[in-house]
Amino acid sequence: MCSPQNISAYPVLKAACGFAPAVEAVLKARPEGIFDSSITYLAESGRDYAGLKRGLLKLSARRELAGARSRLDAVDYFFVSDISHIMELSEIKPGAMVIVAVDSGDLREGVPLDELNRFLAAALKFKKIRIFGAATNHACFSGIVPSAPIIDSFVEKIEEAERKNRFSFEMVSGGNSSLISLIEEKKANPRVNNIRAGEAVFLGSDVLSRKPIAWLEQNTFTVEAEIVECREKESILEGVRTQNAFNEVIDFDKRKTRQGAKTKRAIVSLGKKHFYVNGIKPLERGVFVLGASSDYLIADVSECARDIRCGDTLEFALDYAALMSAMRGAGKFISCMVINR
Repeated sequence: MCSPQNISAYPVLKAACGFAPAVEAVLKARPEGIFDSSITYLAESGRDYAGLKRGLLKLSARRELAGARSRLDAVDYFFVSDISHIMELSEIKPGAMVIVAVDSGDLREGVPLDELNRFLAAALKFKKIRIFGAATNHACFSGIVPSAPIIDSFVEKIEEAERKNRFSFEMVSGGNSSLISLIEEKKANPRVNNIRAGEAVFLGSDVLSRKPIAWLEQNTFTVEAEIVECREKESILEGVRTQNAFNEVIDFDKRKTRQGAKTKRAIVSLGKKHFYVNGIKPLERGVFVLGASSDYLIADVSECARDIRCGDTLEFALDYAALMSAMRGAGKFISCMVINR
């Protein structure tokens, strides 16, 4: 899909948190390059893949760069959005190639469009670094959809800055997985020659609608956790209710509970200290997540077809945030297992 439009697709590996099986599965597709937000993970990823380009997505503090000096040779591209970033790279890693982060609507990091010309003029004065590309982003923070007019405006400002500075960006990265629908419709600006895809690669979903992308796999990762208690309990008790330990008020009404009624409740060994539990969905019909505490997830399994008991397991699908939290725990003993399908 991307190659016929002269767009290179670089997988974003940060959701893998360096988890080797997930990283290796992506690298087997032989991408031209990868991005990550961790210098450490970039240094460990793709060492056996000759010619693989590696880019650091996250704007790095001076202390972070200085502390990782021995691993910086593994990084080909550094994102920058301030002249101080370029000054620091000039000192710490002369010869570094940089990609200018441009804010065209996400209202997160990036040089504002109307400041790009001045920024590029100032950046080109630093002879120890090489300005390689420009990149924008959408739907990460503000939720703005990268429509064709928005991307066209981004490209227009890019080309205006190029003309005024007699310069040409080699890479023009039009965004993250949210750009896929525009590429599918062949409406991406022809100047865009790169996309950075993370959520779509790992979960096979459209980040704008959360719907499956037909030509990608879904349910690629699940989490399986053990039930440590399962018995019938009151649906809700009388008394004054207040917030729980996480400043939440559990909405028992969504399960149409009534005073005196009992439900079969499973206590799952997977809590908020392990995992972003708001981002998981039971894969088994009849399982309803009621909420979670620091150590446990509480599920109503009254309508489940099988006779669930203590010691059984439940399986859950993950969204992007839950995937990242799962990967942070991968390989650690937290009584749950990430299953790479």
